[in-house]
Amino acid sequence: MNNKWLQIVITIICIGIITLSIYLNPDIIRVKSYAEITQDEPPVYSGVINIWQISSWRVAQSSKTLCLLNVAKEFESKYPFVFIEVENITIEDYQRKYHKWQLS
Repeated sequence: MNNKWLQIVITIICIGIITLSIYLNPDIIRVKSYAEITQDEPPVYSGVINIWQISSWRVAQSSKTLCLLNVAKEFESKYPFVFIEVENITIEDYQRKYHKWQLS
């Protein structure tokens, strides 16, 4: 009979400890979402991304360039350490820049 009471007391103490630990720290049993897990991680990439919109002739801002600027703006809002530069260039400018890049 004494053994049975000891088991009941130990069980009540264990349940009390578990309940108290959950009450004091509810994150023990809460599953974190992917956004919460990755929130404190440093950015994978930070820097500038250059995008060249090649057009057949020099236009101040074509509709394609405006579309790319809108997409870049949305991307930059999601990734604060990344900056995107969109430049409208001719095929000759592209060839010159590409050749310069190959030499470096």
